[in-house]
Amino acid sequence: VEAAARARAAEREMEKAMGRASVEEEALKQKLASSQARESELLEAIDVLREEKAAAVEEAREKEEITREEAEKSREKLCEEVQKAREEARELVEKAREQVSELEGAVMEARASVEAAEAAKA
Repeated sequence: VEAAARARAAEREMEKAMGRASVEEEALKQKLASSQARESELLEAIDVLREEKAAAVEEAREKEEITREEAEKSREKLCEEVQKAREEARELVEKAREQVSELEGAVMEARASVEAAEAAKA
């Protein structure tokens, strides 16, 4: 009888231990599921951040290209303006030379007239 009672007590203890182990196992399973869900969330967040980074890098490249294109256009425009200014300066210099030549001719004519007038006086 005593052995049977001990056996039943041992069986009850074993059932309690199995119950506790089952509860612990379930808690560990829930913890594992929670960790896996968190890992999945973090992986998704990493993917989103990678996509955002790639988009930011692409946007920066596009802005750099636009800036480069604008700088090139600006440089070309400045070159055109410099060339135009040089041409205008050449034209002005040529006109000034023509005017100087005309003035020199007028001065020579005036001298000749003065000399002729002085010769006629004498």
